[in-house]
Amino acid sequence: MIHAKNPRRLTLSLIVFVLIIIVGLITMNKPEFSYKNNSAQVLKSILNKEGELIPEKAIFYAEENNPSFVFVDIRNPYEYIKGHIPNAINIPLTELLSKETMKTFDKYVRDKTTIVIYANTQTEANGSWMLLKQLGYSDIKVLIGGFEYYSKELKENEKVPETPEYFVETPKYDFAKIAKEASSN
Repeated sequence: MIHAKNPRRLTLSLIVFVLIIIVGLITMNKPEFSYKNNSAQVLKSILNKEGELIPEKAIFYAEENNPSFVFVDIRNPYEYIKGHIPNAINIPLTELLSKETMKTFDKYVRDKTTIVIYANTQTEANGSWMLLKQLGYSDIKVLIGGFEYYSKELKENEKVPETPEYFVETPKYDFAKIAKEASSN
């Protein structure tokens, strides 16, 4: 009601509000990255399993030093020094979206080199893989099972089990047993 009695105040408030909006729009920065693939496209590549590399093939590519594959270890430098896939490069997760890293990935794309992302476990690398996939890197894969499976299971045994461990899921809790115990009490 106070503005109805003083139309100059209302006009001045409106002009200041519009100026603030205009200044905000003018000074707003363009995003550094933009998604090239939407979530539906990334989900399709997840379901088709086209972005996965099984450890058995990873061992072959790494030991043969296949130039069409580059392994990118996204763990911290300390973990990388303790052990890594032969000829892998270390790009810590904190530096994954740096300009230098993006230039490196663009070079691999131009050279038609497949980028294989890995961390200690596959779960740690999945987020990075999805982000790079959405940024438009099409020839990128994630190592199934991660470095833990690659280094321990396959290197020690050299014999691949009929159903590899990375395909076997074991539940953390036995909900049927818990429900049965709860209902009996």
